[in-house]
Amino acid sequence: MSKQESLCFVCTGNTCRSPMAQFILKGKIFADNSVNIRVTSFGTNVTDDKINPMAKTSLKLNGVKMTKFVPKQITLEKAKGFGAIVAMTDSIKRALEKEGYENVYSINQLTKCGDIGDPYGKSQQDYNLCFSRIDEACTIILEMLKKVL
Repeated sequence: MSKQESLCFVCTGNTCRSPMAQFILKGKIFADNSVNIRVTSFGTNVTDDKINPMAKTSLKLNGVKMTKFVPKQITLEKAKGFGAIVAMTDSIKRALEKEGYENVYSINQLTKCGDIGDPYGKSQQDYNLCFSRIDEACTIILEMLKKVL
């Protein structure tokens, strides 16, 4: 798969927002079947070894299929092959660029949906709202991908 056919989402811990985005976009791509792109996710400060249970619940409640998932730390080496690195906030985007990452975009920059705030430590309702915002952004991202791939 070429560099242009890969995308990764990045949040802080890779336990809430970026894995939700990964599975939501994968589901949309599978259902649409019009693009072939590798989608994964990373965190900038990974400290846990599994997806957050409330993020998992939000995915299940919305019928999004999950596969086995282990949070992964982003590194310059791991990021080299991605055509796009999509940060969940503008501040994560700036931090990644400052560290030398290339092809970095914020989800807000791509979709005009705003930053996706971290629901960590909040209620299931906050996770469900986060899911809805990511779902909206992923719909826009899929339409963008269909135009360029």
